[in-house]
Amino acid sequence: MGYTHYFQQIEELPKDKWNSFIKEVKTTLGNGQTTIKFDYNSNKPPQIDEEEVRFNGVGDNGHETFYLSRVQFPRYNRVDKSKYFNFCKTARKPYDKYVVKVLILMEKYFGDDVEISSDGDWDHIKKEEYIEHVLKREVNSTISSLEGLIQNVYDLIGDLQKGRITTEDIPDIYKQWLE
Repeated sequence: MGYTHYFQQIEELPKDKWNSFIKEVKTTLGNGQTTIKFDYNSNKPPQIDEEEVRFNGVGDNGHETFYLSRVQFPRYNRVDKSKYFNFCKTARKPYDKYVVKVLILMEKYFGDDVEISSDGDWDHIKKEEYIEHVLKREVNSTISSLEGLIQNVYDLIGDLQKGRITTEDIPDIYKQWLE
């Protein structure tokens, strides 16, 4: 059968939430333009618009096309009176990470209007995604701040050595670094 992600949604996802959702999807999937396309044998970019999100891996790295429509039609499998069922088999191919990102964004923007599950442990998958991207971004931001602070200290040391400033001119926050 293959590794599969499952998603259920109400008949019509709210347009205002959808617009915010696709804006973030475009940003998120923008990094995968060489990994994902409209379909596995297509040169067209992924489709992300006011009604649909559609993409697949490229060539042998593709499997089933991920397809999400804002509005479901009666022909689709209805799980109960409130939600429609859909799925995407990725076989854990490289584009799986983009499917996971979109599903996480679905939960973020549509809350109880969607239900997501997976052959994998969905809570674990979301946690890994959080660690990989959110914490990594926070660490990078901290490192960048520290690099700026260190550069300021080096600049102050250089100015002290060249006689451009005296120790009284140094802001208190930097004095601890110079002792």
